[in-house]
Amino acid sequence: MDAKRVLILISIIVLTAGLALYFGLKEPQPIRLGYLGTISGKFAAMGASARNGALLAIEEINASGGVNNRPIELQVMDDGGDPAVCLEAARELYQDGIRTIIGPFTTASATKILPYINQDRILTIGPANAGENLANADDFFIKLFPSTKMMGELTAQLAVRMNLSTAAVITDHRNKVFGDTMIAGFKAVYEGRGKQLVDQVEYYSNEQISHFDLAEIALRKHPDGVFIISSPIDTAMLAQNLKKNDPDVVLFTSAWAISRELIENGGPAAEGMRFYVPFISNDQSERFLKFKHSYEARFSEAPTHVSIFNYEAVRILKRVLEHAEATDAVMLKKHLLGIQKFEGMQSDFTINENGDAQRALFLHEIRNQSFQPIMDQDSE
Repeated sequence: MDAKRVLILISIIVLTAGLALYFGLKEPQPIRLGYLGTISGKFAAMGASARNGALLAIEEINASGGVNNRPIELQVMDDGGDPAVCLEAARELYQDGIRTIIGPFTTASATKILPYINQDRILTIGPANAGENLANADDFFIKLFPSTKMMGELTAQLAVRMNLSTAAVITDHRNKVFGDTMIAGFKAVYEGRGKQLVDQVEYYSNEQISHFDLAEIALRKHPDGVFIISSPIDTAMLAQNLKKNDPDVVLFTSAWAISRELIENGGPAAEGMRFYVPFISNDQSERFLKFKHSYEARFSEAPTHVSIFNYEAVRILKRVLEHAEATDAVMLKKHLLGIQKFEGMQSDFTINENGDAQRALFLHEIRNQSFQPIMDQDSE
């Protein structure tokens, strides 16, 4: 072999080795996910808890090697509880090249972005959006939270079993689509059993409001029970004023209100309040306790149900990303729906062909300043 051919061969070997070394040392590109949350404003405490659940899952995944050796990068956007701001944030994420989103926090914001994510094919996993209007459609929104209609129906069945002949509802218009379907479910069952929904009181939490006046209006026809569909703070303040006016009135609330804020601000007035949620508050399973301890160590507070659902959302995406043939929204959605059954933090659940999770709901009561699961009769 002449010197020229030897030199060319050596050059090829060196170049190949150099390229191999370059690509071997090059950092793998991160998988970029968007996060639409409510980190400021009236819903900030719950919104931060939701985001923290997602962050914990991502930190754990990255610490164990990421997804197929690629780290996950989360770009967090804050909508402040404003659906219009949420839509602009979704557009900004898309312009930044992100095609997979977790969130948003409220049903109102999810409703606002729905046409946009479907138009531009952005796979969006909603961990805590319960609005019925987000279900039963073949679209790019994956709904992990059970139906508000079902929650309303179960609450009505409970009120009937408690022999409450009349009831009133107080709801925050700011999350109208969340409340409307819950009220519809409640009313259909409650009045279908011969009971009477005597009042529906609606208010706007982004305006100056008087909890005292709202309570007086809700109680003007002397209902046996009041169903409050609002944020933790408003629910707490309404409970105080309702109980001050009528100590015997029975109070119900929704999953939206379930956080320490409700207990801390509601005080004795919140004691005995009942609600249905898709989680078990004092779960002692090994899986949940491990998550709880990790969350408390990381954020110095106890996790909420929205922490759990956001954590699960990231874990679901990890499973899908590990095995999907491509990372575009169409392929990710196809693979996700093909899995069907998922291992949840507290119980297994399924996701149907429309991307709607089917989960059990558990009855709870506020007792001794804590959320306590209570035995529930079979739904009727």
